[in-house]
Amino acid sequence: MATAHPNFVDKLEDTSSAECRVVADGYCITSRGPGTAMEYALAIVERLFGKERADAVAKPMVIRSPDGTETLRQEFGVEIPFQVAEGEGVPPKVLVPIANGSEEMEAVIIIDVLRRGGANVIVASVEDQLQISASRGVKIVADCLISKCANSVFDLIVLPGGMPGAERLRDSEVLSQLLRQQVESQRLYAAICAAPAVVLQPKGLLEGRRATAHPAFVNKLVDRSAVDTRVVSDGIVLTSRGPGTAMEFALALVERLFGSERAAQVARPMVISRSVLPITA
Repeated sequence: MATAHPNFVDKLEDTSSAECRVVADGYCITSRGPGTAMEYALAIVERLFGKERADAVAKPMVIRSPDGTETLRQEFGVEIPFQVAEGEGVPPKVLVPIANGSEEMEAVIIIDVLRRGGANVIVASVEDQLQISASRGVKIVADCLISKCANSVFDLIVLPGGMPGAERLRDSEVLSQLLRQQVESQRLYAAICAAPAVVLQPKGLLEGRRATAHPAFVNKLVDRSAVDTRVVSDGIVLTSRGPGTAMEFALALVERLFGSERAAQVARPMVISRSVLPITA
């Protein structure tokens, strides 16, 4: 028995388990798509090392709890109408800065989902070279160095977490200036995992805003009233908790840029369970 992406299940000889998100049959483990990849990878860890190890891996990633009791999303403040910086018909321009030690799952999921949604995503390295070594050793090659973005205007800036990546983002003068410009021009900015606490909070970019962050960093937030929420939107800033919330976070960003219908269109072929998504429509 096996499963596959919905577009390909008709090619399976036995389709009795095709609707399952992860299927383990003997030595073969199969899954459905990007939206099931986290469950799939943890199932493989469990098969290799046992359930205790899989649970130990899942916990700091802030994987959604099986009982589904967590708050998915909270929204505060006045909804800011989105206007594309460069005019109608131009895709929203999004900056995703990365550094040595950035959380690779968060960075890649954010970049991928926003591009699927139709955004023009610029990946910029705050290091002296384009290639960075992420928190688990994955190599990511940026589109450009952050210095190339100094005079650009972005509709959204999204910070991945990871350590020491978040600290390296915090210490980038160019990125700091770009973030200040986002606030001054009332344009969107967002951060996940360690980044809300390590980058946004000390720079005063969460003043008067509710936010969340990775459980290991929430004690650094001034306002902790929403820290147990997986995705928090307060005016022009969106925050989230960790790798296990990155898909919800990225789709919430797509929703803010393009609307809930586009977010749902992006989510569907990725085989994401709609019941756990922060999509309002």
